[in-house]
Amino acid sequence: MPFPSLARLAAVLACAVTPLACGDEDDDAPARAPQTPAVHLDLAEVQSLLDEHVAVIRTGGEASVASVAEPEAVTTVRLAAQTGEEFDLVVFPAPGDARTHEAALARAAGEDEPGAAIRAANVVAVFDQRPRDGAAAVAWDVLRRLGDACADPEDAAPRLRGLCLDPDPPRPDPPGRGTAADRGADPGSQVRVGPLRYDVVLARALNPAIRPDRAWVGRHRPAPGHVLLGVLLRACNPDDEPHRATEELTVVAAFGRRVTPEPLPASTAVAYDGGRVPADRCVPREGSVAEATAGGALVLFEVREDLLQERPLALEIRDAGEVRRLQLDL
Repeated sequence: MPFPSLARLAAVLACAVTPLACGDEDDDAPARAPQTPAVHLDLAEVQSLLDEHVAVIRTGGEASVASVAEPEAVTTVRLAAQTGEEFDLVVFPAPGDARTHEAALARAAGEDEPGAAIRAANVVAVFDQRPRDGAAAVAWDVLRRLGDACADPEDAAPRLRGLCLDPDPPRPDPPGRGTAADRGADPGSQVRVGPLRYDVVLARALNPAIRPDRAWVGRHRPAPGHVLLGVLLRACNPDDEPHRATEELTVVAAFGRRVTPEPLPASTAVAYDGGRVPADRCVPREGSVAEATAGGALVLFEVREDLLQERPLALEIRDAGEVRRLQLDL
């Protein structure tokens, strides 16, 4: 009896292992299980939950595991309980990213021996050692319960289930460590970035329902849960030759969330659009509508309402390989 060809043998094996590979679906086969809803936590949600059980503050210092988490992490932040125990929170774009890095983060946390880490969906909390008592132990337990809830949302308490299953999870923010009081020039200061000097004249929320603000933002209306933030910026050229003002502007919150500007209609008289700045002149130019009415040119941002609570906020300015931040006085 002749042996079957290799091609025929491969087809037989494929049918045995994966019946659908033969092209004959079983009409009586059970339907595929529905996809599990997306699980996503953001830093503000996690800190809010922690604050319900144990007061925590952002220390302003760099997370000890920041170098291990980057560039995959959305942001890292170092927190402290009211009793002084410090730990890091590392936010990743998705639970799979957090799972991949959890062990490495724990190893990096300890000094003489590995630290400890606990994961809740896409967030990893990293401690110098496994806390046994005190406020840090309470924080550990809160995060453990949050992790259990995200792993099995159907049996979780409504509060935790609501955190785990965001019906409209935000897109991961670009990586960043956030801003701190000692990492940005004070409000009212002027910083040199590239060839120009920049300062923020004013920063405030804008209300399109009010006539003066509507004249600035035109038909732009914020999405539900969002607010329009206007930053009036001035860029001055101290040199004796013209330079271009940068358009690389970003609002950065304390926990690392970043927002880029919204486009404004060309007809908006106060809009900031970068462009050429003559020698010994500023943008907006002297005598212009923007200079006369606002003192600065408008950069518009649409931000989530809760981001305004993540202070200090700063305007990040990039140009010619340089990066500086100006704190926003909100």
